[in-house]
Amino acid sequence: MSNQHFLKLLFLSLLFGWNCQNNAKQTPATTTTTTNNMTFYIGTYTQKEGHVDGKAVGIYKMTFDPATLELRVSDTITGMTNPSYVALSPDRNTIYAVNETDPGLFQAYDLRKESFGQRQGSVGTGAIAPCHISVDKAGKLAVVANYAGGMVSVFPLPLTDQTTPQLIQLPKVTKSSPRQDDSHPHSSIISPDERFVYVANLGTDRVMIYQYDQTQRKLVPAAVPFFEMPDGTGPRHMAFSSDGKILYVVGELNNTVAVMQVSENGSFQQLQSLSTLPASFQEPSTIADVHLSKDGKFLYASNRGHNSIAVFKIDNTGALESIGHVDTHGKTPRNFHITNDGNWMLVANQDTGNVALFDLRKGDLPVFVKSVEVGTPVCVAE
Repeated sequence: MSNQHFLKLLFLSLLFGWNCQNNAKQTPATTTTTTNNMTFYIGTYTQKEGHVDGKAVGIYKMTFDPATLELRVSDTITGMTNPSYVALSPDRNTIYAVNETDPGLFQAYDLRKESFGQRQGSVGTGAIAPCHISVDKAGKLAVVANYAGGMVSVFPLPLTDQTTPQLIQLPKVTKSSPRQDDSHPHSSIISPDERFVYVANLGTDRVMIYQYDQTQRKLVPAAVPFFEMPDGTGPRHMAFSSDGKILYVVGELNNTVAVMQVSENGSFQQLQSLSTLPASFQEPSTIADVHLSKDGKFLYASNRGHNSIAVFKIDNTGALESIGHVDTHGKTPRNFHITNDGNWMLVANQDTGNVALFDLRKGDLPVFVKSVEVGTPVCVAE
């Protein structure tokens, strides 16, 4: 080996060693990069109303690291009043929010990094106190339920300030309950095959049934226009089985979850009804929300008053069996969310101002992990 060749190899060896040492200083062995972080958005109340003392400042963005269990508010979208219910576009680039006000507003905000929080559109709902949003799989339609005024507002998407909604006035039915003085649509749900839209009308004990005209992006009454539930049920929220053959409806006023078998024409019949409360509990309580586990084996419902998540097993026919209740570690649990991976549950405790995190991987009942302070949370969207 020539001296020139030897010196060249020595120089390259020293250079390689220096680069490795320098890179090691820049990236210590103890540093890890987490790529499985989750992002949630929390709908809230921002001002005092008759039923709530709103203390939030807008829509909160939360991040969760499953590896470290860190759950925290990382950003906020401001500039709206009582954005109580929120929903995401299918591409996760837009968040839709209702302003639960008089008159009500339906708004869209940008979630992309370069324009985060910019408002894309704001349109009146034609009624008062909008409280729920459903968005179809293609992101072409949003259905908004307005609690006061008996109105359902149907918005073609994307939303702009010039968007004109279809307004559907629901009929009033005379009832004896003070909470049923008028038509009070509380939620809507789109069937898995997107042929039908169902509206839970707390004020009339009816679940309204509409066909979804995807071409015109409008709703039309179905051949069987509604299902009449027992007096005093107060249907509030609903959840479908993955195959669309079973619809679960929770009654806010009588604290029940009903199991409905869905027919080909969109109508249904009730197969079962169970209480979401323990038999020994006699204090006031009302249901808020209902969801199924991602594997379809469990149904969960939130009880406000008992302040619990009721847990039911689902058999292969869709029937339910009550297996217990879990403390929500807060007061007045409103909506709750099952994460997209099916492993976690986040519960929005409205009146204690906290979001509670539960692990769904450790048995049949959710296991409490931690609680994070969030101003007057109502809804969790991912």
